[in-house]
Amino acid sequence: TRQHAPIEMVVMSMSRHFLISAKLGYKDSFDLIEKFFSHGVVTEALYAEALKGYQDASNEVKSHQRDEARGVVWHSFMDGNE
Repeated sequence: TRQHAPIEMVVMSMSRHFLISAKLGYKDSFDLIEKFFSHGVVTEALYAEALKGYQDASNEVKSHQRDEARGVVWHSFMDGNE
């Protein structure tokens, strides 16, 4: 018969996957880690890493969108389409 992994190992494995996707900016993954932390399932260190990674990814997207918008405005100005 196949042995089942202890629940703690399964949760930690899931948490690592959610951590990776939270660092890529996926809010649902970060929200799950936050919920796990609030229930004492994951460590404060893992939660802090997820929070920082999620914030960094969110800020990067915002910066990229802002830069893209500036480019559109600049090109419109330069083309005389104010």
